[in-house]
Amino acid sequence: DMSTNCNVVRLAADDLDYDKVHVINSMNLSSGIGLQVLRAADMAAKASGLKALAPEFMTPEILVTIVFVMALGIIWGGLFCIVGLKKYQKNLKKSTSNDNKWGQILFNSIFIGLVCAFVGSSFSDIRGGSFTSIIVIIVSAISMGICDYFAKHKNQKWLESFSLSISMIVGMSMAVIIG
Repeated sequence: DMSTNCNVVRLAADDLDYDKVHVINSMNLSSGIGLQVLRAADMAAKASGLKALAPEFMTPEILVTIVFVMALGIIWGGLFCIVGLKKYQKNLKKSTSNDNKWGQILFNSIFIGLVCAFVGSSFSDIRGGSFTSIIVIIVSAISMGICDYFAKHKNQKWLESFSLSISMIVGMSMAVIIG
């Protein structure tokens, strides 16, 4: 499991014998941060003259450079939470309390930005000859559309809560099938 926070909460719940605590981890977020760190490490290795991240070519100087770049790349989220999260939440609450339209616009903008980042990285796979990412995105979108259709037009309201999960499972299944 890549999420340390999730494991800490799970261990605390087990130690304290809390039967009502159910820990749910967002593996997407954990994996996304892990991929960012790996990409930073790869870029630092290439900037240091390595062709790939391989231990047989690693020198102490290159290792320190890679660790430093990885630390610089990952530290900003935590620093933002320490320094600016309270002000951000206060401004967000102020902007959304009067008119929820701005809150909805902000949420939609962030969501579209995340989708564009994932779709953009999927298009980079095409240059390597792999269409798996694009096919998975298309199949997931079709699956989400089908769930949305049934939830809105066929009065299957329960699908509103599960449509994202269903489309993710369908997309992951397609990725396994394609290989």
